[in-house]
Amino acid sequence: MKTFQAGSSLLEGITALASPGHTLGHTHYRLSSGTETLLFIGDGIHSAPIQLREPCLSTYFDRDTMAAAIQRKKLLEQAATHHYLIAGAHLDFPGMGYIRKKGKLYEWVPLKK
Repeated sequence: MKTFQAGSSLLEGITALASPGHTLGHTHYRLSSGTETLLFIGDGIHSAPIQLREPCLSTYFDRDTMAAAIQRKKLLEQAATHHYLIAGAHLDFPGMGYIRKKGKLYEWVPLKK
């Protein structure tokens, strides 16, 4: 086992991003190739229908609800602004897609087959 710091490049094109709040050491991973970026967000979003409308709402699964909400808002803003592809454990099928900003809300746009 080899430990790493947030912001470290783990392999070419794969960067670890600190996303505190859900659990100690919770990390998102950014996979980049050319102009394409995929963010693996783990448990950054638990309930897309609720948290895309109200990113500040956390669940009892978050160890630090304020930090988790800050990270979620940051994640949603970056994903929508930069059109990043997102992969998450608690997102609707197929678990990969895009975040689109719609007014003050965010919207989940799943990948199509």
